[in-house]
Amino acid sequence: MGKFMNSPLAAPRRRPRIIPWLAAGLAAAVLTGCSIFTVAYNRMPTLAYWRLDSAVSLTSEQQPWVRESLVALHDWHRREQLPRYADTLQAWQALAQGPLSAAQVCRQFETLQTMAGEVFEQSLPLLARLAATLSDEQIANLQRYHAEQNDEFAQDFVSASGAVTPERQKRSLRRAEMLYGTLEAPQRDWLMQSLVQGGFDASRTLAERKRRQADVLDAIRQIRSGAAPEPVLRAVWARAQTSPDPTYLAYSRQWRQQACIQFAELHNQMKPEQKAHAVGTLGGFERDFTALAMR
Repeated sequence: MGKFMNSPLAAPRRRPRIIPWLAAGLAAAVLTGCSIFTVAYNRMPTLAYWRLDSAVSLTSEQQPWVRESLVALHDWHRREQLPRYADTLQAWQALAQGPLSAAQVCRQFETLQTMAGEVFEQSLPLLARLAATLSDEQIANLQRYHAEQNDEFAQDFVSASGAVTPERQKRSLRRAEMLYGTLEAPQRDWLMQSLVQGGFDASRTLAERKRRQADVLDAIRQIRSGAAPEPVLRAVWARAQTSPDPTYLAYSRQWRQQACIQFAELHNQMKPEQKAHAVGTLGGFERDFTALAMR
């Protein structure tokens, strides 16, 4: 279920920022297929390093300790969180066998949020050291990186007419069928209609993305000016979880609740064989996570 709960199977994919991204692993497995994720997970320190390097262009002085820190973070994540991912997937299999309520879906989303917060805490030493050592040029690189990300998001999800973009439709169907197998025509029609009625506002979401990016840049400047890094970064994380913009905060809470309702409704339309497909898919993910945790 994972990211399915962020919207009715159609939450826009967010590219990892300097804020850590290992906690996305459970949802990523469900969305991409675990065989692909297994290969990616074992290479995650390298992939995370490339992502950071593409964002800021790491210096020769930063490169060794950033690599070492990412390997240590990955080892912790494999040891401490992968077994919990497997337990979560086991619980999801039980839930997938019967009808779902919106409250059940939202509780699972909260579980993932908790695990993401734990990853953030574990990442703080790396983030604090990196923020303190970024140069003006690297901050400018990060600003350009943010701009590129925002352009991609706008192309994929922002529609002048407010209509659901083809990219969002395609991703929502792919994610649903990854879990349940091929949807029947009435189910596909329902899913597409739910996207129209779901209340996702891409323009508002883009504005919040830009606010968070500005918040990260301001935090880096504070840290470079002598502010204690960890409290500053914790405050950024807290504002990313609970936006200081009251209008966006109200919108996001309403949208999340609607997303939980719509996911539950979609699940409850599935036939027994489609629910069985979901149970089998989740079971395969659970086995792969268990195997990954033992390596």
